[in-house]
Amino acid sequence: MKQLKCLSLFLILFLISTSLNSVQITPRSDYDQIVLFDEGTCSFTYSAKGNSGDQYQMRFTLEGLSVYADLQLSHLKASDISAPENVFNTYWVYAQKLTVDFGGSIKGESTHNSTSVYREDTLQETWSFSRSFDLPLPDVNFNPNEINDWRSEIDQLADEQGCRALIAIRDRTPAGGDVKVFPHFSVSSKVCKKTFRQTHKGYQKQTGRKIDVDNSGTLPCGFGFNGVMLGVNFYSKELMKVDEYGYNLPDPVFITDDFSLEGFVCSGQGNGSYTPVYYRSHADKPYTTVHSDTEHTVSWSYHLVLGREVEAEIKKAPENWRPKGGDESNTVQIRASLKDPKEKGIFKFILTDVSKEKGIALNKGDDNGFDYEFEPNQDGFRQAVETDDGWEIETQNKQQEASVSIQAKDYGAWAKLKAQVQIGDIWHDCKTDEGETYITLPLDEDEDHIADFWEDRHSISEESAEADNDREPEEAGDPEEPGDGFSNYEEYRGFFINGIWDDTDPAQKDIFIYDELGFGVGLFTELELTVSLISQHEFDEERFVNFNRGYGTLESQDGQKGLYLKGGFVEGAMGYAEGIGCPNVMGPVTVDCLTIWKHAVFEVMGQSTDMYEYEEITSEETSEAQGSVVRFYGTYYDVTISDAPIETNASIEEAFLKTLEATIAHELGHGVNITHHGEDGQIIRDDPDLENLLNNYSDEDPFLEYIPGDTAVTGGIWSGDVRCVMRYGPPANYLGWDNKIHAYPDDEGEDSRSTFCTSKDGTGINAPPERMEDGKPYPVAGRAAKGNCKSMVDLKGAHYGGN
Repeated sequence: MKQLKCLSLFLILFLISTSLNSVQITPRSDYDQIVLFDEGTCSFTYSAKGNSGDQYQMRFTLEGLSVYADLQLSHLKASDISAPENVFNTYWVYAQKLTVDFGGSIKGESTHNSTSVYREDTLQETWSFSRSFDLPLPDVNFNPNEINDWRSEIDQLADEQGCRALIAIRDRTPAGGDVKVFPHFSVSSKVCKKTFRQTHKGYQKQTGRKIDVDNSGTLPCGFGFNGVMLGVNFYSKELMKVDEYGYNLPDPVFITDDFSLEGFVCSGQGNGSYTPVYYRSHADKPYTTVHSDTEHTVSWSYHLVLGREVEAEIKKAPENWRPKGGDESNTVQIRASLKDPKEKGIFKFILTDVSKEKGIALNKGDDNGFDYEFEPNQDGFRQAVETDDGWEIETQNKQQEASVSIQAKDYGAWAKLKAQVQIGDIWHDCKTDEGETYITLPLDEDEDHIADFWEDRHSISEESAEADNDREPEEAGDPEEPGDGFSNYEEYRGFFINGIWDDTDPAQKDIFIYDELGFGVGLFTELELTVSLISQHEFDEERFVNFNRGYGTLESQDGQKGLYLKGGFVEGAMGYAEGIGCPNVMGPVTVDCLTIWKHAVFEVMGQSTDMYEYEEITSEETSEAQGSVVRFYGTYYDVTISDAPIETNASIEEAFLKTLEATIAHELGHGVNITHHGEDGQIIRDDPDLENLLNNYSDEDPFLEYIPGDTAVTGGIWSGDVRCVMRYGPPANYLGWDNKIHAYPDDEGEDSRSTFCTSKDGTGINAPPERMEDGKPYPVAGRAAKGNCKSMVDLKGAHYGGN
């Protein structure tokens, strides 16, 4: 398709074979032409797509077709007289109205590198328009010699409206044979506009001056669609050759055997595609932008009916129906019918473009077959036949209407369904109320493979299937980077969550967690993310939750992982997360329940952990435990306190659960990119030389106290909002604004470590202003260096450390 400024669409040549032996035509006395048919339609669709994105489409519809026949051959046939060899019969077909729809886009690129200038050009052009014309008809009794007068009238129309149309069906031999159909029409450059955008970037080599030009606007465009005489070798390189660099595309040839004059019915329909030889044009002039495609695929379909059009309809899928899979596999009934209640035919249903997504949901199954099939053993139907992209099924007998049952096998299945009815030897398309020749399963007008009702329900009808714009909750994450790593289509197709399928809300941020520990996610729910606790087999070995991903997966990343929460021993801490970042870059999250229990015992009783005893039990024995049940590395323990009253046990368990919930939330917070409130390096560890490092330290001052252990500093991990779970448990000391070490306050407040903060500002013991209380300087650790933890939440991508 060379230069698009005047795009010429290809010759359409229908080769149709026929036999006229059964034609019975009563000749008129004047032996002029007679009218065979006074109504009819012809529709034709043409498209071409390039391997780099170029595309062209054209659809034309001719209405009110009339057919006139030269009586000479008809009279001889009716009189049983052999026709002489030099007699040729002609059937002329005229249209009263022509409607043409054009659309397409093209892009190109070139590079010019001369001694003085280096420049790269890119070009994008798009166009879309429709034209409709009323065409003249010859008089019903016109003399064959008057055809030139009719053609003159057509030429006049071309000058006035920019349109030309004529279809001639010509019988090549006296006794029948090949019938040629020549469509002729063109649309002038006055009738349409195309938009373009062209950029030029580069530089002048001598001066280094940049070239950066961006042009856009509209241009007139011309289109043509013209026939030529027979006998041309369309595949001759000599005819196709434009210059020493490039060639035109050869013209497609359409072949059909469905042509008959029996019963005054003349019909032909077909489709096909091919990849012609095509060479990219050479840029023989500086700065000429050439098309980027080196190969195009041409496809076409047509439907020609002379005589009465058979009217048949197909109903769309129910508005609120959606496919399901697995044990929930469901069916949908689709009905097709002839509008004439007295007419009957064989119905054929064709499933095409049927999806083949892996499994039945994003994290279930591994089947790769078609996601739809015709339900087997349907009454009145033959067995379905598998095709390259779906299935076909026919009724056994002629019917006035037919309903077919189609089974879905995947929660995200999609397909197109066509219905045809055979009247005589001709298959006629069943159409929707809007004139479409197919419907979508499910009902999906924008054909993005998501049911329209589901998009309407979630207010995403204007978004693409690949969009990921989850914004709720607004406080969790950066509003400029919404999303949770799952596209709209993936949230529609859905997941299995602890054995039960569910779709997810494309407005709500989702996080999937395999909770091996069994205590739940604790205060992590304070982030208000949609948390789904899944079974171990509901993500894969790499923790990808959408391991059956395919269509609609985000291009920015290869899948989305969940978090793995487990129990285990953590040296020197109550929990540990392998990294700080998005789920896709995180390792497992470990919580040490026994250390947390030890901490709870000490907190309540002020004694070491030799006060408690534990016994290993099975999961079935947990209901009969004598004390509290603790799970560690998948093993259950019955933990009791020696010689301790029941109230003490209850207090320990309460302290244990409070710390456990905060610890789980803290470590899972690291799994969604939340950091501590300050750097670990700001913790002053136990150091025998600490007294020498702090010049103002004095052990004679009754208000100063140093207990071996961690020491909180301003802006460190104990700073900020005391309610935030991302702060550690209380340390032994803190370094005040007076540059002296003090014992950490005994009480941080009842609501300490109970939620995630939304600000860096300090609260409670960390709140300003600087002041003295009971001889100690406040605030203790002040404003957080990081903090505002909810805003750090990031679920998708490969981000680390709160960034």
